[in-house]
Amino acid sequence: MLPPLDQYAILIVDDNDMNREILQRHLRRQGYRQIVTAQSGEQALEQVNQQSFDLILLDVMMPEMNGYEVLEQLKSQEQHRSIPVIMISAMEETDSVVRCIELGAEDYLTKPFDPMLLKARVGVCLERKFLTDRQRDYLRELETTAYLDPVTRLPNRRALEGYFQAIPAGEDFTIASLGIDYFGQYRDQMGKSSAETLLKQISSILQSNLAPEQNLAYDWGAEFIVLLPHCPQASALEWAETLKTKIAEAKIPHPCSPVSTYVTISMGIVTTADRGSSPWELIAQSDRELDKAKQEGNYIASQLLTGTTYDQS
Repeated sequence: MLPPLDQYAILIVDDNDMNREILQRHLRRQGYRQIVTAQSGEQALEQVNQQSFDLILLDVMMPEMNGYEVLEQLKSQEQHRSIPVIMISAMEETDSVVRCIELGAEDYLTKPFDPMLLKARVGVCLERKFLTDRQRDYLRELETTAYLDPVTRLPNRRALEGYFQAIPAGEDFTIASLGIDYFGQYRDQMGKSSAETLLKQISSILQSNLAPEQNLAYDWGAEFIVLLPHCPQASALEWAETLKTKIAEAKIPHPCSPVSTYVTISMGIVTTADRGSSPWELIAQSDRELDKAKQEGNYIASQLLTGTTYDQS
């Protein structure tokens, strides 16, 4: 459903006072209420920088800066390019119409104004903009959610590629795979809702114990991935022990864990300075370290990689 007409913001640009008044009167009669006027091209550009508009009615022939020049400036700027513009002039020459369309105008009206034609063309432009904006927002939401886990609202595994590109070459960095111990048993006994609440609690603790340059992602099930740039193995192990302590101090009950009455975590840590390595190979290696840690029960397993040879066992 389209928004009510009084929610649209329209800018009228014309150096003639009478023309601005007539246009404004027509639009108000049709139901539009948010109408702003400008008497020059320079003033129009100032207005669009101060607030957003859904449509601009722009006179072609104005002194100092004419409508063509204003239109060119609007369409050359990313933040204003999507605003539809209807050009208005007393001229009816074909070349003027063509020039306006080539510069990016949505439509063209001639003076004197036909109220019904004005209503139709304004309505079509606003409807098209609304639908275009909704499609853009939908695609942007899809793009965003494709890289976010819906439960934890953390970046997912797909988002990690970009994080890897920002890690400086030639210095140690660490990847930590973290898993909640006996999460499957917790979910089976406590239910899906409680399990999701637990994931959010652990996410919050993890986020509060990361430096700005460190990145956290939710992997799957009960596992998280943390990227620790310029972090040697010793520092990574110290960070891991601190994190385990923080989670223990939270005292989140775990009614079916054989190692504690509270929720605990295990971690697999890989440290390397090899920027030629595939991020997915490194994550796979940290996953294998996590598997070893889980076998020990509430443990931290760590490995220092000095080349591109990976243990596939």
